[in-house]
Amino acid sequence: MITLLFFIFSAHAEYRAFELNITNASTNQSRVVLSTLDHLQYPMYYPLQKDERIQITSTWMCRNRTDQFQPICDRPTPPVPAPSTATAALISTQASASQIPAAQQALAQPKP
Repeated sequence: MITLLFFIFSAHAEYRAFELNITNASTNQSRVVLSTLDHLQYPMYYPLQKDERIQITSTWMCRNRTDQFQPICDRPTPPVPAPSTATAALISTQASASQIPAAQQALAQPKP
């Protein structure tokens, strides 16, 4: 019983946020909507017009609750990716390839 109480009090809420792009094909107008509903659930609660299409533009996790009409959390800024070892190997290979013609030219020149 004590273990169960520990897990109940340590629970955290989180939800997924969606940035949806709704485009009207006949008028070529579009709007962006932030929602906790995905592109399949959103039209069930907020019906779209006949010519409107919906797609997910972005999604992220929010670590708070959404009760009491609290706003959806802001989209986090993406971290700057570190260069991978494959990228570093490609760069070093390209540098080696650019040095090869210079070495060939040095070999092709007659020696005095």
